[in-house]
Amino acid sequence: MKNFKISHAPFVRSSAEEIILIQSGDMLAQKLHILWHGFLSKEGQLWLAKSGSAELIRLQTMLYGNIWTREAAEFLYMRHLLKRPSDEEISMTETGVKVWLYNSLMGERKSEEYYGKIQLLGMAYGLIPSQPVSEKEQLQWLEDNDIEKICSYVGPWKGKAAIIFLKTAPLETVVKKLRYYKLNEDQQLALIEREISNNSNVLLWYYFSQNSAFLEAQKKIQAYDQNLWQRMLIVNYGWSNEFEKKFGNLKNWQEKLSSNFSILAHCPIDEIMNTLRKIA
Repeated sequence: MKNFKISHAPFVRSSAEEIILIQSGDMLAQKLHILWHGFLSKEGQLWLAKSGSAELIRLQTMLYGNIWTREAAEFLYMRHLLKRPSDEEISMTETGVKVWLYNSLMGERKSEEYYGKIQLLGMAYGLIPSQPVSEKEQLQWLEDNDIEKICSYVGPWKGKAAIIFLKTAPLETVVKKLRYYKLNEDQQLALIEREISNNSNVLLWYYFSQNSAFLEAQKKIQAYDQNLWQRMLIVNYGWSNEFEKKFGNLKNWQEKLSSNFSILAHCPIDEIMNTLRKIA
């Protein structure tokens, strides 16, 4: 997906739309759908399992794990694109679900933090915690281009290694990391640098259409991608309590933001709050 740009985030599709997408043979649109949402419907998954490419099926499995319905999984077992779980693994999964369900219904709510932790006991039941990896070791992986370790690592990337990872790791691996981790300012700028150098914006849309940006990151995206910048105005400024009070509710304020995009499109970021306060 190098040298490729999008103008909006892919929409969630219904089961019928997922089937049409698979029948279309449009690999790029299918890949974008998986990156953002995954094939979620029973019917869409079945079509993907029967007719989808091995690359797309592996991508869905990599990003979402054991999301497959039983019917779709059976076809994937036959195509050798999914490993059939052992009886022990099935038993462990069932136990984990029971633990999660019990804690969800009966668990003590001493605090939201405590309640969240006991729920995780079920969701992570049977998993072996990953061992911490030093920044030095991560840098060695990157220097050696050890794709297997880079792509399978589930912990946080540190310091300079995080910057290099965001600039060089396979797109799908970066997407998976962006689903669970917020980027600091240096990391945001590294992601932007990667996409600009590749003449792409897929990762920028994936991250910044959902997460707020630091000021320097806003400046760069405003200059690079006006469609994304319009979306980012809502993400970064559309939930302000100051403007919610001024315009009565957030819906009114967000509509004002959208209708005033012409004066905000190239507004210097250092002046944007003053400009926002002038909107009537």
